[in-house]
Amino acid sequence: MHSFATSIERIQEVVNSVKHFQIGTKAFPLTEVAVNLGSRTINLLNVPTSSDNLEDIVAERGLTERRWPYWLEEWKANFALGHFLLQNWKKPPENTLDLGCGNGFLGLLFHEMGFRLFACDFNEDACRLAALNLRSRQAVAQVMCADLSSFPSRMEFDLILMGDMLYARENITMVLDFLQRHLAAEGKALASDAGRSSAENFGDLAIARGFLMEKQAHHWPGMAGAIDIYILVKDSACPIPASPNPAEW
Repeated sequence: MHSFATSIERIQEVVNSVKHFQIGTKAFPLTEVAVNLGSRTINLLNVPTSSDNLEDIVAERGLTERRWPYWLEEWKANFALGHFLLQNWKKPPENTLDLGCGNGFLGLLFHEMGFRLFACDFNEDACRLAALNLRSRQAVAQVMCADLSSFPSRMEFDLILMGDMLYARENITMVLDFLQRHLAAEGKALASDAGRSSAENFGDLAIARGFLMEKQAHHWPGMAGAIDIYILVKDSACPIPASPNPAEW
């Protein structure tokens, strides 16, 4: 695993050599974003989310509301999920999926922790940016472009991470369908949410689908309030411990 200093040098090399990110016919400037997780700081590349940039991308791509470039946003609940993992997970499973990977933040965190994961997003531009970020650290990770319904049917994961994916009510059913198909029999799924009304029934719907669910309030220094962390396992698995032991996760 690269040292933090080496990672900073490496990402600066990429910033210097790849100063723009191509979306359609337009090239947008890249900037470096530092995410403070307490014991670690994750530096990643992103396109500044100015209103002009967003409007240009929407116009360039002819995007519908569902395809709006949300992947450019700095999703606080995703950063909080990374903080939660850093505090509670000593060794995550090798067979881990970052669902809705966006700019690749969790993949970078896993690399800094000495692990690897499989990253997926339905947005092609997001997948390209995630791949660029992961390449900037020479991280070992796979990035796939697929949506919840077109994901390869035979793939199962022991851990599925969903950082801030519950922002729309229509996502809830699709997410639970996906977990029923792709979460291993004794696997775990973690979803983070910033207390949105769209996610208020997520736990009840998950239980109705046959999942065991625990909801925890997690505090990340980057936000004033708590982030909701949902921990799901299939009903055939062992019950979720009330206070997870990092050595057991």
